Amino acid sequence: ENNTVWSRKIGILAIAARIGNAAAFMGFASVLGWSSARQLGGAGSSGGNWRLVFGTSALFQLVPLCLLSYFGRLRPMKKDTTTQKDDSTAIATSTETRKTSSKTTATFPSLTILKSQFKTPTFYLHLLSRSSLMVYGSFLLFVPTLMTSAYSMSFSSSARVGSIFALGALSSVSLLSKHYTSWSFSKKMCILSALLCTSTLCAVSQYLHVSSAITLSPLVAALVMFTWGFSFSLPFYIPPSLYALEKGGRESSATIADVFDFGGFGLLALFNRYVAQALERGGGSLGAKWCGCFGWLIGCALVSWGSLCGAVFLEERRGKKKEEERAKEM
Repeated sequence: ENNTVWSRKIGILAIAARIGNAAAFMGFASVLGWSSARQLGGAGSSGGNWRLVFGTSALFQLVPLCLLSYFGRLRPMKKDTTTQKDDSTAIATSTETRKTSSKTTATFPSLTILKSQFKTPTFYLHLLSRSSLMVYGSFLLFVPTLMTSAYSMSFSSSARVGSIFALGALSSVSLLSKHYTSWSFSKKMCILSALLCTSTLCAVSQYLHVSSAITLSPLVAALVMFTWGFSFSLPFYIPPSLYALEKGGRESSATIADVFDFGGFGLLALFNRYVAQALERGGGSLGAKWCGCFGWLIGCALVSWGSLCGAVFLEERRGKKKEEERAKEM
């Protein structure tokens, strides 16, 4: 039951994040399109129109500040008696467990739990999968540049393709996240494999386009980007988050998730640097600019596919061992 609740809540948070992505890209595209139309109509200079875009972006930063100020003042609602009893029982159990531990465990329980996970292969498989998908999903930042460079789309149309990417991710977590924990082991493996195989094919199709092996139209490219977002989001959000919550609990789940993010952002920094250098050195050659980038992304999709399936397999085997032990005790 807890896993089902967690899966739904993680899905809700992911939906909120992707709605924000889609709205931001659509808003940016609208402002950019309007400012470009003014420039073509002779109503403003290029510099003035870009000042309008950046000025609008700066004003919108007030929105999260206002929301944080408002919700930060709200007091938490009082829990009902049932919830309080459950919490007091959980706290009492946690306290008894800590008494049997060392002083270090009592002082830094999150680090102790994290240290124990460092000894398991499942942790490293989830870390590898999440870090690889962090790079794969963050390609969203380069989508407008790709669409302008490889498909000769306007700046505003390219930004709208970024919102299509975000809508694909939104659709995936909306439709699939709440059902994840109810799937059997074989169904999880099949769906995760299908999604990550699709992710690989999306990157391969773009690689073939920029290397001039095939030619994709802008419409097909936009559909590929929607599928790109749809295919990666469930494997990115749900399995590693559930693992962190299950193994870390209230005390260490955030710490485990932070380690996953640390690995992901570290790999992403290397990827961003590589792409920026490739775009700078590529000159007029489309292949020189983008082939290496999509080679990275194909590798990330394949690595995540193998590591995530391995992690799910180990979790299933561990669950069966626990069931057998309980059956013996009974």
